[in-house]
Amino acid sequence: MSEDSAGKRKRRHDGHVQVGNREISPILASQSNEHGYVIADLKQWFGGRGQAQQILPLVDLRSLHEFDARRLSFRDGHSRKTTIVNLPLDSLLSGDRSCELPPRNLEFAILVPKTHVRTFSARNGCVVHDLFFSLTSKSTKQTRKPWMVKQVMFDNDELWNAADELNLLRSKESASKILKQPRLWNPDPLVTELMPLLKNWLAHEPDNQIGLVYDLGSGAGRDVCYLAEETKEFLSIEKCNRGLHFVGVDNHKGSARRCGPLWKSRGVKHLTGTCLLDLNRLKKVQEHFVGATESDTAVDHGRRPTVLCLYAVRFLNRKLLTYIASATDKSNRERDDDATTKTSSKQSIHNPPAPLELQKGTIIAISHFCKPHVGAPWPFEHPKETSVLDRHELTTMFSSKNWHVMRDEIVRDGDHGRNLIQFIARKAS
Repeated sequence: MSEDSAGKRKRRHDGHVQVGNREISPILASQSNEHGYVIADLKQWFGGRGQAQQILPLVDLRSLHEFDARRLSFRDGHSRKTTIVNLPLDSLLSGDRSCELPPRNLEFAILVPKTHVRTFSARNGCVVHDLFFSLTSKSTKQTRKPWMVKQVMFDNDELWNAADELNLLRSKESASKILKQPRLWNPDPLVTELMPLLKNWLAHEPDNQIGLVYDLGSGAGRDVCYLAEETKEFLSIEKCNRGLHFVGVDNHKGSARRCGPLWKSRGVKHLTGTCLLDLNRLKKVQEHFVGATESDTAVDHGRRPTVLCLYAVRFLNRKLLTYIASATDKSNRERDDDATTKTSSKQSIHNPPAPLELQKGTIIAISHFCKPHVGAPWPFEHPKETSVLDRHELTTMFSSKNWHVMRDEIVRDGDHGRNLIQFIARKAS
């Protein structure tokens, strides 16, 4: 048996590599180099990486039942800690909780379930490898950037013995004390900038109001979840008779099915809701907002709802944005109800919808792919150039005296380095 230069791995004559008390096949050892990760035991993970010896965040891929039975957890006496989340492999493969994975530019570790340890060494057909290291998306067939998994640990007796030794083991009896599961994902940068504006409304607007916050094209509902969680924490400190309700709007029924479990598990189901709505049908959009703010059923315990914010993250509907930009103020309502009533249903299909009415102070916020300057090319495969904003397109769209532009900047996304516009405007009149 020969020892490598680092003195940490020993190679047997049959080609197997021994790391500590574990034997790794030659295929597995070579894959560790190919994909940029290392097979680590718990002590190596707990020891940290780099000059700062930082412990990598950990995604525990075991089932919820296994996670509840015993888990890795830091105690108050540990000087160095990191984030540990349970994302069962089945829920990631189905897409139910894939939105909770960390951004692709964040290095992290994974804990492979015992049932998948043996197949992990296979080059093809391993679901864990396909999930984290495949360069092609199974759903879209487009190229993608793999996740930055740097350490891989296996669910075995050695790991749990080491966890007990390092005081990292939490049993089922003590697990009930955990009140909230942390998160590895971050919302879009634009969404974090909305929170101070929403808190300011909660702190200064008159009582007996509910501010409606709409996510247009909400998808999996992650940004809604973040805003609701932050609001919940704020309201627990600042006692007031105002509130916010977050609505995820999407035209796909699957969106609501994905949002519900996420919001429920994060404890914000009472602050959130979904709306199945085709945002290309502007008349339906106008009718929804009228019903949401003016109907008798819209009033909640004496609190009148008002549209406070509309935002869209990586969702582009130019017709809808133009319609929002031309919105009128509720205080200047001018509508001929008699003429609308007399219009035949056939004619109304071809007539433009009634103006959208938004009160002064309503916020519109957009984060979407955008060219960095006028005339710049778009070198990325996704999205297509026709679905990318021109540099000053939003500024021009909301340039009327009715809107005050608060932010108009370009940033880079964390996945592929694509340019994103961060645009915020407030209704001025």
